Amino acid sequence: MKVLFSNLEILQLYQLPKIKEIWHHHQLPLYSFSNLRILRVDDCEHLLNLIPRRLIQSFKNLKEIEIMFKMECTSLGRVLFSNLEKLELFNLLELKEIWHHRLPHDSFSNLRILIVIGCRSLLNIIPCHLIQSFKNLKEINVSWCWNLKHVFDLQGCDTYGEILPKLEILLLDYLEELKGIIICNNEENDNTRGLFSPSMPMTFQNLKCLSIDHCGEEVEDGGNVNIPMEEHEVLFGEKVSFPKLEELKLSSLSMLKKIWHPQHKFSDKLRILSVDNCPRLANLIPSHLIQSFQNLKELVVDDCKVLEYVFDHQGLNRDDGILPKIEILKLEELPKLRLTFYEDKNDNMPYHLSLSKFTALEHIKELHIINCGNPLDEKVSFFPNLEVLVLERFSKLKKIDFGTKPKLRTLILKNLPELSNIRSNGDENAKIEILKLEELPKLRLTFYKDKNDNMPYHLSLFKFTALKHIKCKT
Repeated sequence: MKVLFSNLEILQLYQLPKIKEIWHHHQLPLYSFSNLRILRVDDCEHLLNLIPRRLIQSFKNLKEIEIMFKMECTSLGRVLFSNLEKLELFNLLELKEIWHHRLPHDSFSNLRILIVIGCRSLLNIIPCHLIQSFKNLKEINVSWCWNLKHVFDLQGCDTYGEILPKLEILLLDYLEELKGIIICNNEENDNTRGLFSPSMPMTFQNLKCLSIDHCGEEVEDGGNVNIPMEEHEVLFGEKVSFPKLEELKLSSLSMLKKIWHPQHKFSDKLRILSVDNCPRLANLIPSHLIQSFQNLKELVVDDCKVLEYVFDHQGLNRDDGILPKIEILKLEELPKLRLTFYEDKNDNMPYHLSLSKFTALEHIKELHIINCGNPLDEKVSFFPNLEVLVLERFSKLKKIDFGTKPKLRTLILKNLPELSNIRSNGDENAKIEILKLEELPKLRLTFYKDKNDNMPYHLSLFKFTALKHIKCKT
C-alpha cells in the first residue's frame, strides 16, 4: 500500500521504539514528500537511517531537521540537503560523525543554525573538507559533548584565512575534553596551545557573540577536576582575530591564566565582557589592549579567586580614555582584588580604588562591588548618573557621598561595619525604588540633612515617595 503526502509540511515522530525506518525506500514514489519543511524525530531508539539516499531528491524543500534521544545511528550518512537551514541533534549517544566524508562541497550551503547537544561520541563538529560548505552558517551551539576534542578539525586544509564568513554566534558549553576549538596541521600532539590558538592565521569576520563555558576540563570519576598545568594558559592566540565581536562570555575555565596573547589584537567593537569562575586568572585585560575597549558598556567579573587587576595599569593614567562608554560594572567575589583602574602617584594607599578620581566612570549607571577584599577608600564619592549601587563586605568604608541631584533608583548596602555616613545634597532621594540596608551597625546620617529636621541623623522614609521595596536589618 502506497501512502503519499505531497502537501505535508511538518512531520513529527515521537516515542516509536520499534521503528527502524521511516520511509519505504523501494516502493515510495519520488517527490512523495516534496513539500516537507520540518522533520522532527524524538526517542525512536532503533531508527537506523533517517533518510535513504534514493529519496533525497524528494526533500528538496526540507529546511529544518531535529533529532532527539537514543538513536542507534553512528552517522547521518551521505545525505545532501542543499536547502536545509536548521539542524538540531540532541542526545544521540552513538553518533560518531555528523557528515559523511564524501559529501559534495555544497551539501549544506544554506544551513544557518547548527545545534549539537549531548552527543557524547562525537570527536569534532565540522571537518576540513566541509568547512567551505557552510558559507551561510550564522549560529553554532555545541553542549554536553563530553568526548569532543575539537570543534573545527582543519587538518589537511590547504588554505585558511577567513572561515565561516557569516558566523555570528558561537556557543560552547560543557565540552570537558576539548583540546582546542580549532586544530590545524601538525597540532595533534601540541598541548601548549590555548583553546582558541590556531597555528595558522584565521579570521572569524562576522562573529559577534562568543561564549565558552566549562570547556577543556578533564573530569575524573570521583568528580574532581584534573588540571594539566601546561595546557590552555592563554585562551586567544596571536593568529586568531574577531574584528566584529560584540559579546564575550567566559565561565568555569579552570586552566585559564590569561585571556589574550601579548601580541593579540582584539576587536574594538566589544560591548559586553563577562568572566566567571576562572580560578587561575590573575589579570583580566593587559595594558596593550585597554584602548580596544572604547565601546565596552558592560563588564562583569565574578568568582575569580586570584584575580588582582581588572586592568594592567602600567604605563596608563586616568587621561587615557579608559572605558569611556561603560554603563554597567559588576565585580563580585574577587578576594584578591587590588588596584582596579590606575595608580595615583599622590595616593598614600596606591592599591585602593579611587572611584571619585576616575573620570571615565562618570557615565556609569549600575555598579556592584561584592566581597572584593578592600579596594575602596574610606570615603567614596559616586557619580550623579548612577542608578543602581550594590556594596557588600567592605571593612574600611566609612562614608558615601552621592553628590548633587543623584539619579539613584536602587541602593543595596550590606555588611559594612564602619559605614557611618551617607550624604546626598537635595531631595532627589524620592527616586529610590529599592532600598536594602543590612548589617550597618554605625550608620547615622543616611540620605540627607533636612534643615527643618531637629534630628538630622535619622532616616526619614516618608520622603521616599517612589519606594517599592525596603529591607532594613541589623
